[in-house]
Amino acid sequence: VLVNNLVLVQGLGICPTIKLSANAGRSAALGGLVGLGMVAATAVTWPIDHFLLEPYELEYYRILAFVPLVCLVGYLIVKFVHKLIPGFCMGVGCLNSLLMTNCAVVGIALINVQKDYTYLQAVLGAVGGGIGFAFVMILFAGMRHRIDHTKGIPQIFQGIPIYLIAAAMLAIVLTGFSTVAVGIFA
Repeated sequence: VLVNNLVLVQGLGICPTIKLSANAGRSAALGGLVGLGMVAATAVTWPIDHFLLEPYELEYYRILAFVPLVCLVGYLIVKFVHKLIPGFCMGVGCLNSLLMTNCAVVGIALINVQKDYTYLQAVLGAVGGGIGFAFVMILFAGMRHRIDHTKGIPQIFQGIPIYLIAAAMLAIVLTGFSTVAVGIFA
């Protein structure tokens, strides 16, 4: 969740984090949906890799197999959310970009099979990745609120540039935290 965070340490999913972290409540909901997408994508892709790609030595087709599957899973989650909560994220198309084309969702599925995790380890890794993604979304929503209400930021740095600088600082903090954690538990 913290030490090996997908967004800040591994660089997966920074675009939707910056684009869609408007407030903490919405960020928590969207982060939860991405977590659900990560778990669902892992639950679908792991068996395909383990029972179809690996036995026939077709591991190099992982990305070609996983991307359409993740898009399908994301599409089904988007349809389910629109049926359950009709007005949620309507008009922005944020759920489509968040679930169907998010590199963090595909990334966690690929990471889990490349590390040769068992099914349970892969699903729990996806749960941890989803919690980490939601954590960063909520944290970044607070940072973005503070940045947007700060006077004195030069015009050239306002908007995306200052958000990227803030994300880089947050990544440095988490990297430092991971170094301390490794030192404590080693």
